[in-house]
Amino acid sequence: MALGIGVVVAIIAGYTLVYQAILWEIEGVRVGVISALQVVIEALTTAGFGGDSSYWRSPITDGFVIVMNLTGVGLVFLALPYFIVPLLTEALSATPPTASDRRDHIVVCGYGTRGDVLQTELTAAGETIVVVVEDADEAVELRTAGVEAVVGTPEGEETMAAVNIERARSVIIALDDDARTLAGVLTARALAPDVPVVTVAESAAAEGYHALAGASNVIRPREAVGRALARKVMMTYTDPLAAGETLGSDLEVSEVFVPARSPIAGLTLAEAALRDRYGVVVIAIWSDGELTVAPRGELEITPRAVLLIVGEHQALEDVATAVGRRAIVPREPSGVIVGYGEVGQSVAAVLDEQEIAYQVVDQTDAPSVDVVGDITDPATRQAAGLREAAFVILAIGDDTTSMYATVALEEYCPGTDVLVRAESVESVEKLYRAGAEYVLALSTVAGRMLASTLIGSEEVLLAESSFGIRRVDAPGLVGQSLIEADVRARTGATVVGIETSSGIEVPADPTRPISDGATTIVAGTDAAIAEYIAAFE
Repeated sequence: MALGIGVVVAIIAGYTLVYQAILWEIEGVRVGVISALQVVIEALTTAGFGGDSSYWRSPITDGFVIVMNLTGVGLVFLALPYFIVPLLTEALSATPPTASDRRDHIVVCGYGTRGDVLQTELTAAGETIVVVVEDADEAVELRTAGVEAVVGTPEGEETMAAVNIERARSVIIALDDDARTLAGVLTARALAPDVPVVTVAESAAAEGYHALAGASNVIRPREAVGRALARKVMMTYTDPLAAGETLGSDLEVSEVFVPARSPIAGLTLAEAALRDRYGVVVIAIWSDGELTVAPRGELEITPRAVLLIVGEHQALEDVATAVGRRAIVPREPSGVIVGYGEVGQSVAAVLDEQEIAYQVVDQTDAPSVDVVGDITDPATRQAAGLREAAFVILAIGDDTTSMYATVALEEYCPGTDVLVRAESVESVEKLYRAGAEYVLALSTVAGRMLASTLIGSEEVLLAESSFGIRRVDAPGLVGQSLIEADVRARTGATVVGIETSSGIEVPADPTRPISDGATTIVAGTDAAIAEYIAAFE
């Protein structure tokens, strides 16, 4: 735009000077700059002229006036596609719509940081979404990014009717305020009583109120994040999986962290070939806040993933040396929870169930808070005993503060594992760079919980999912190979090893028939293991 204006100004100035020169040199008439400028503008705009026509006696002068006329016409035709049309298009596009005539769509009231994850998950599942936001600029940004967005009041009847809620497949109401979300539920129920409504609640009390108002499903991502972080602690420090106590002296289960620069980061499990190279079985993968049980060969090993592997002690050491670093498991772990809001309280509840000792640090005094202070203050860190802690969970609601605290903890107690709750996906990589061992984004969990609720996906479990490994006598498998029995497809569980009188075979040969008296070592969710027991024990 600026370049175009500059070109026009240059043409006008140049023609003014040329016109003055022609009248003086050819016609012998001297005119001032203002008079010459007036003639040039009249000629370029074809608005009409005649004041100086009595001076134009030479064909050169007439020819120059014709050139100015043609230039003006040319500028008009150039201005249409390059200036006028874009300006009109921008003006029209900058006014987002306030209605949608979609059918069988999902109405999303409130986008926020969780929206990108939700949109990706639902789009991948073939769903169509219409997002309702209050800010016109946000709607324009979303539409520019390919998301259908309209402007309106999410809890208002006029807006809900305008997005064709009666013909929607379902409605998500995830506003920043629980009371407004509840109002949105009431509106949706009044206009479309049969359309499922899913809400996001910030507290247990709000969860109950949303359900009473008519919500079909209510999710609490903050609670889920807290439980997931606590579950990560359990799997690392207290579960039989971490210590390998249930598998005998020859077999262990361990976690291997995959750094961003690991040679297997970015490869699929099949490409990494850990089974063939080291004789270990990957029974689960933690990645981006999700626990994938019995992962298939095509699953990518993302940077910062944590592999849960089964094998002999030396094999696990070889894998850890080659691809990452192994978690250090203290005998009697204790930890520190920093921040005692919804997430921190959820963490504490799970740790209490598992009888894991912890201290609570918060800036506000409360009955359950052990140390009152700022975790970035050295005095607070000392009072909380962080150097003696096996882990610290940062359940702070501000990502910038969490980054600062992570760096401070890395310097103060480098041997302590730091697990962090992040607000946005954009902060995850920064927190890892700051020194965190594990980061879980609230927006990621919320988006995936919503998507899972709507599309019923069970392929990938949230990180809080119950998971285990057991010895199971399986007479129903005797005489069959694992391939013939199609164990994984039938039950969702994975047979990671076979124990016979001669020892434990890991990984189990899927082509060899199971012998009488053999014991299978099975990994999977509680539900999958239950299915396995029902089918083969």
